[in-house]
Amino acid sequence: KVKILMSVHSIIFLLSYNYFVLQNEIIKERKNTLVTMIDFTFFKD
Repeated sequence: KVKILMSVHSIIFLLSYNYFVLQNEIIKERKNTLVTMIDFTFFKD
């Protein structure tokens, strides 16, 4: 029983870790696009 629990726990951990990493990448991309948009607006003139 303990082994099953451990494996389930590790799977959940891996999934959440991957999710976190993915979210971080998405946030980075969003920030980059936001910054580019802001740059574009400010230096349009």
